[in-house]
Amino acid sequence: AKEAFNGINSGRRQIGLEAQKFSFLSDKESIASWLFRLLIETGAHPVHILRAVESWKLRTFLEVYEEAKGSLDQVDPESMPSSLVECLDDGDSVLEFVVTEDASFGIIVSKSEGVKRFALGTSTDSIRASVSKVRREFDLTNSKALAAIRKEVPSAELTDGLRELYEGLVENAPIPPGTKRLIIASDKALFGIP
Repeated sequence: AKEAFNGINSGRRQIGLEAQKFSFLSDKESIASWLFRLLIETGAHPVHILRAVESWKLRTFLEVYEEAKGSLDQVDPESMPSSLVECLDDGDSVLEFVVTEDASFGIIVSKSEGVKRFALGTSTDSIRASVSKVRREFDLTNSKALAAIRKEVPSAELTDGLRELYEGLVENAPIPPGTKRLIIASDKALFGIP
């Protein structure tokens, strides 16, 4: 799994445009999923899992953090997790999710506690069902959803879906005490969810 993963990442680096990189990776997700599961099952350190996740996600965590703090050009990809821990402000925690068929988990990074991996409080199928529920409520072709958006009144379906996601993803996350700012880098399955 690791050799296939590295081969795909090597091929991706040779592609010029970001949109083409995402397209190239889209049908190869199962290989990343297998590697993540293998790393977890063999007891890999959370830093190694975070490196693999960030490599696969085209630096999602870095991009979200740069959006919040500014450029992190000084971060060396090889030492990325420890460098990022050093760059975090006191009270910052970064929460990253991975939701695939073979491996669903969270990673939390903070200055006070470093990098930790944790199991999600729900199944992949439940997450996908909740995401679908929320997406339906943002679908502008759905007249009921459009009416609720225009009135700025969230529907019960939207509220339920967001509550389910919070309970399954965030509520049981080991967020360090003293966290003042929680930065969330979502997985592909969660993109676009508020």
